[in-house]
Amino acid sequence: MAHDALVRQQPTALEHTLDSRLLELRSLLEQRGLPVQQLANMDGWLVYQAALISSICVALYRCRACATHERSRAILTLMCLPMI
Repeated sequence: MAHDALVRQQPTALEHTLDSRLLELRSLLEQRGLPVQQLANMDGWLVYQAALISSICVALYRCRACATHERSRAILTLMCLPMI
């Protein structure tokens, strides 16, 4: 059986740089109450996000987006293995 989980909003990721445009964007986001994190390794963060989203998409595709089917539980469990 699938259960919904409430996940808190994640900070917006921006590359750690002294580029005035990104610093201005960060300031604007923070002024509006949005959390921001600056990352020294933006490429690594993007690769991680791609792996996460890809594994979720493949798992949902393979179980036809039906989490109640018996076979679906094993497939949806596999979707998290790349993140361990």
